[in-house]
Amino acid sequence: MTDAKQTGPRNKTPGLKEWLIIVFIIVLGIYVYFYEFNKIGFLSRPIEESKIRSSAVSEITTETVVKIFESDSNLVTRPFSVPNNWEIQWTYHNNRHFSITLYKANGDYVDLITNSSGKTSSGKAFQPVGGSYYLKINGNGQWKISVVKLD
Repeated sequence: MTDAKQTGPRNKTPGLKEWLIIVFIIVLGIYVYFYEFNKIGFLSRPIEESKIRSSAVSEITTETVVKIFESDSNLVTRPFSVPNNWEIQWTYHNNRHFSITLYKANGDYVDLITNSSGKTSSGKAFQPVGGSYYLKINGNGQWKISVVKLD
């Protein structure tokens, strides 16, 4: 007689090796969720709390308005002087193109602060280096730009 091989499903309960693999996959999934997808670190505090603490710190900073520019058309401002640690803040309302370009008073290009199109645009751009600057604004819609010193 020949030995017949057993066919069909085997009813085997997972051993230690299988349980370790299952636990490893679960831990890996938790790690990927918290670290890779949320970028908050493994078993760290929730991201909402981080945002709250960040905004609370920014409220401590005081702002002093140096210049305000408002118009509904293109404009090149007169030069203005600012100390170190200042900011450009803007709001724009229209569905056309809007851009702000920063130049040194001598005409050297510094940075394209914003370049957007849409119904509304607003934002802030921190500038660490003080000096004399001017702005070139392209926007055919109501806009307002504030140059602010941060204390």
